Amino acid sequence: MNQLELAAALDKERAQRKWTRQELAEKAGLSRSAVTDVLTGKDVRASSLIAVAFALEHAILAVPTFAARAIQAGPTAAESRVQSVAAAALERAENARRAMEGKGG
Repeated sequence: MNQLELAAALDKERAQRKWTRQELAEKAGLSRSAVTDVLTGKDVRASSLIAVAFALEHAILAVPTFAARAIQAGPTAAESRVQSVAAAALERAENARRAMEGKGG
């Protein structure tokens, strides 16, 4: 998520709560102009961004770029295949357990 997308998401959350920017500023311990800068995607101090996010009950996490890209890309084909093989194995094991229970043990 880039800075403008983050700003839009935070502003949307503010609007859903029916808070004015002044109310958010008071909850975040910032000036109204600092909140406006955060919510419009201007270059702001990290502490202001974190304060606004915290007031809206959100967290800002820093992750390495390679990890963020992997998360955004979703699972690879190999990972998806491993997941489906594991799910099938679990299902077979559960079926075998049920069969054993049905035979008395």
